Amino acid sequence: MQEAFNLPAALADLLIACAFVVVLWRPLGRTLLSRIGADLQSRDFWTCAAVGMGLWGLCVLLLGSIGLLYRWMLLTTAGLLWAAAWVLRPKSDIDGISELPDLPLGLPDRILSFGIAGLSAVFLGIGLASSLAPELSFDALNVHLPYARDSAAAHRTAFEPNNWSSAMPALPLMGYVTAFVFSGVTLAKLFSLTCYLAAGGVVYSFAARMWGRSHAGVATLLFLSCPVAIYEATTALIDLPLTLYSAVAVLALLEWVMSGRQAPLWLSAVALGLGLGCKYHAVFWLPPILLVVFWHVWMVERPRASHAMLRALGYAMIVFVVASPWLLRAWWYTGNPVFPLANGWFQSPYFPPSMEAAAKAMYDNEGVGRSPVALALLPWTVTFNPAPFRGTLGILFLPGLVLAIFRTRDRMLRHALSVAGFYFYAWALSAQEIRYLLPLVPVLALLAAVGFLGKPRSLYPLPAAPGAPRGNLAARSGTAVVLVGALMSLPSIYPLWARGWTYWHAYQSPLRYLLGRQTAMDYLGRDIPSIHVYDYINRNLALPSRVLLLNDASQFYSTVPTLYSFTVEGERILLQEKEEDVLAKLRESRISHVLLNYNGIAPLPGVAQRKGVYFFLDPGFQERFLETVFSRNNVALYRFRQ
Repeated sequence: MQEAFNLPAALADLLIACAFVVVLWRPLGRTLLSRIGADLQSRDFWTCAAVGMGLWGLCVLLLGSIGLLYRWMLLTTAGLLWAAAWVLRPKSDIDGISELPDLPLGLPDRILSFGIAGLSAVFLGIGLASSLAPELSFDALNVHLPYARDSAAAHRTAFEPNNWSSAMPALPLMGYVTAFVFSGVTLAKLFSLTCYLAAGGVVYSFAARMWGRSHAGVATLLFLSCPVAIYEATTALIDLPLTLYSAVAVLALLEWVMSGRQAPLWLSAVALGLGLGCKYHAVFWLPPILLVVFWHVWMVERPRASHAMLRALGYAMIVFVVASPWLLRAWWYTGNPVFPLANGWFQSPYFPPSMEAAAKAMYDNEGVGRSPVALALLPWTVTFNPAPFRGTLGILFLPGLVLAIFRTRDRMLRHALSVAGFYFYAWALSAQEIRYLLPLVPVLALLAAVGFLGKPRSLYPLPAAPGAPRGNLAARSGTAVVLVGALMSLPSIYPLWARGWTYWHAYQSPLRYLLGRQTAMDYLGRDIPSIHVYDYINRNLALPSRVLLLNDASQFYSTVPTLYSFTVEGERILLQEKEEDVLAKLRESRISHVLLNYNGIAPLPGVAQRKGVYFFLDPGFQERFLETVFSRNNVALYRFRQ
């Protein structure tokens, strides 16, 4: 493991990330959007980059499926795509208004605007600094990064039965695979940070186009300061790509409602299909969007319900066609097109009933339940009592939404409220994990901006009306409230008011590491107590060694093959009820060592006990079959006496 921060390597990764965004993804997206007639959106840098990133991910999937994940092949593919985008590029500038003109700013408004820009830059800086430091997040270390690293090393995106990322929608992982082909984990984290920046950029561009820069700046800051969003920006998790495509999908839908142009509607469908290629939670958007499409076509464009039904059906078809590579891939590998969901129907052997029951029980342990009273109070609870959800979206969205409801009767905003409400309660009825609510934040940011600043001028209908001066006391007060609320999301202030443990409480400043005053091992030691054991493994073990991981999920830091316990193969070991059967399964899985993390080891409520676990905790079993090799921070490495 690299001990010290390597500044030249970090700068090289930054240049590679910028090259992908500016030279490849943005031109690809711009060409596609101009070809489908999405003229205004094709002038939006970050919308174009998001679409181009999705197209690149599908290309990486194709190359990986046929075993061609070589650097020279990715460079050749990138060159061909760039050439095609250049040849098919729009031949002239696109006519039309792309942003609502702003009225002159007074001194108080300039001060507030400077505060919004400065605080937004602070949050982006926090994300950038952590992107250059070693990864700390559980799922990233356990499934996402190991799969991307191993795929790049094998030059193929193959199915791995013991890593569910290999069969689930994996569009973000194609970016991570690209990162490991060219560099490593830092570039992967920078691609995740790009999605954070891009989602904020999409929010800004839409709000600026619709209502002007004042609303755009406030809405962007509301998104960037969301504690869950900035936490994800410091990691290599995969919720931010879904958030980006959710923003494009919903905001393009709203623009279609206002403008009447068909291209934004088809852009929305493409973006939602790309979102479904990131995570299954994107499907929460589909029912309310189809209802909006049906209602709008029926009530505004045509009186016949059949036309509205056909438009909604066409939208759904585009979504599933774009998402189909991931669904077909999952079906081919596992027999379940939505693996591991609905496995009671599809009966895939790679997610047995014991794992499905355990996963359901773990999700049931999160949140506050689904009783009528709990659901009615949920908007308040998730805002001001973050501990049961492991996080909060921030304290400004709920009051901002209430104000928006009372301060505007705009048709587009009513649709936005209805779509957001459906997504929120679909989340509440499925899994109340705060990270799965992150895709809703861009829409909430726009609505809250309208709530705090008042009813905006609008770009539609064209031409835009000049509107009333914006330098009024109410708008300035609303902007000041947003600034104060955003300050409360800073990592030094957030723990003072957010009670109970949440993801953002776990933030660790990488400044000492980046300044060379802290080694990577010391930086990782606080959050990954097993890191010294992994370091011992990497220095002293080699093939054909294989390590069984018990109560530890940081296998990315092992260069020796590992077996995480909550996998189909790990379950076969831990479900055994007899000592001799456990030993037989260990030999069958070629386990040579066992890593046992004693920190926080305890049964989860509602999760059926694995009898096999207790053998490893039994002193007699350890004395007979496990020899202590190395131990530190309450984490032990045992050699299995076969």
